Amino acid sequence: MKNLKSTLVLSLLALFLIGIINPVMAGKKTIIFSTSEPTAKIFIDGKLMGNGQVEVVVLSNSCVTVRAEKVGFLIETITFCNKKESAKPPKSYYLEMHRDDAYDASVQTDIANIDIEIQTSLEELAAWKLMSQIITSYFDVIEVTDRETGYLRT
Repeated sequence: MKNLKSTLVLSLLALFLIGIINPVMAGKKTIIFSTSEPTAKIFIDGKLMGNGQVEVVVLSNSCVTVRAEKVGFLIETITFCNKKESAKPPKSYYLEMHRDDAYDASVQTDIANIDIEIQTSLEELAAWKLMSQIITSYFDVIEVTDRETGYLRT
């Protein structure tokens, strides 16, 4: 009799839990999310979940934000929703990551932090203007210029 009661109570408890959990889990969608860079870090709702490819689970009536990042590439963010009023989430999603041109320009130069002495037949003001124009064609911004000492920092 006691075994029958405990079995009945456990069965009812299991049915109750299944009744609560099942509607949420029944409508879940799974997305295979992959990036063009196999070592890109993939974050789901702010938590690191893997590199290159992960499985994203979007529960019924909820949204998930996925962020992919890698040094030298632009950070990409996308939100997947599993709601009646939103578009149906895809079965798979491939993210083509794009190079960060500013990062490439900052690390690929071989003339950073180098003293350069220039011999010219131009007058000082014209030479300084020409040198500034040449340097700004390689760098976005000149941070400090001091014509008196001939100091220029990008």
